[in-house]
Amino acid sequence: MTIRIKVCGVTDPNAAMAAVAAGADFLGLVFAASIRGVSPDRARRLVSGCPARWVGVFVDPSIEEVSGIASTLDLAALQLHGRESPGFCRDLRSATGRPVWKALPWTGAADSVHPYDDGQVADAILLDTPASLGEEGGGTGRALPWKEIAERMPPEKRSVPLFLAGGLDSTNVRRAIDIVRPEGVDASSRLESAPGVKDPALIRAFVTAARVTRAGLTARHR
Repeated sequence: MTIRIKVCGVTDPNAAMAAVAAGADFLGLVFAASIRGVSPDRARRLVSGCPARWVGVFVDPSIEEVSGIASTLDLAALQLHGRESPGFCRDLRSATGRPVWKALPWTGAADSVHPYDDGQVADAILLDTPASLGEEGGGTGRALPWKEIAERMPPEKRSVPLFLAGGLDSTNVRRAIDIVRPEGVDASSRLESAPGVKDPALIRAFVTAARVTRAGLTARHR
């Protein structure tokens, strides 16, 4: 079982390099009103200085806005963190030809996830805390009810990969993976020394913990 690791809300070169060196699979750039938000120009400098698979995080954008940024930065995936409809997700996939990840709030039931989880709307689902969805594009640091998610969205009932977010760090990511069995994990605010300031040491610890868990799960499934 392969677990993909994403470090989101990257705003400076040191954090980007630390994440890549530690073995993160994806780095997230937030294009929204947030303390972790970056302008297209700043994002361009980060991307050019650190070759990686960069994911753009958008909140209720236009297709034109996302298409332009995605093309300029050659983004690996487009993460939608607002109230985008299934139709918008389909249109964005068609317009850009890039994977679309839809962030959704976990409210205790899988019903809100199903419209996006048919393999035709989004390429991945990212579950986050309800308070994380909106203007700031995530990063509240609050953990999700992992056992509840595991019971109501087990791997065999998923049509697309599931990324787990919400308050993850090096101290809890192993347990979260073991319970939920997601295809990916995403961390942001718990990897910071101050709001919006990523700490390379916390990044390394998180990625290392997730990688150890990933290796253990892979060995178990051989």
